Formats: sequence, structure tokens, C-alpha cells
Amino acid sequence: MREDSPKRIGTCRVQLTPNSLAVVWRVCDNSNDSFFVQFLANDVPYWTTLVSAGNASQTLRKKCGNSVVTFRKRLKVNMLAQGSIMTLFASGKINDSGTVYTLIGKLIYRAE
Repeated sequence: MREDSPKRIGTCRVQLTPNSLAVVWRVCDNSNDSFFVQFLANDVPYWTTLVSAGNASQTLRKKCGNSVVTFRKRLKVNMLAQGSIMTLFASGKINDSGTVYTLIGKLIYRAE
């Protein structure tokens, strides 16, 4: 890795439903903190997105998943920066084994 390359720091796994989770990792470079967020069903990634200070919200444009878990259209990741504290939230619907789970501002990552 080059001296000025972004550095991956801090990985967090958060269970969302019985068969789905979010994995968040922070990438820092000299000018920006960014966060990759990956939504997985049974450890298979179905949606990966990036949020940062310049792009603090991302929305899933079409449903994705498998026969057990479906991440529904309009699932959203929001980043809130308060000084040096970065907090990521997920909101939206996930179908899991026939049950619809509604996430409303579910905390998926917090860094100080």
C-alpha cells in the first residue's frame, strides 16, 4: 500500500434480522472519512455502498437478495457527522423467512 493510500480501519458487524447483517468499515485518507456498508444475507453480500461527508445518504434502488432474505427497494444508509463523531444508521424494510422487518434509524456504526 502506498504511503498516501486510504487506510481501512475499524470493521463492525451488526445483525439486522435472523439471516441478514450489515458490515461497516471505515476508510480514512488525508482529506475524507468514508464508510463502506455491505448488506449480507447468510454471509453473501447483496448490496455494498459508500457514504462520506460529501455523500451522507445512499438508497437501494431495487430489491436484492435470495429466496430467504430480500433487501427491499429504498433501504437507506445515512451518516451523521457531529464533530469527530461519525454515526451510521439504516432504515427500510428487509424480508427474512416470510417476516418483514422494518428498520427505523438502526444504529450500524459509531466512531469517535
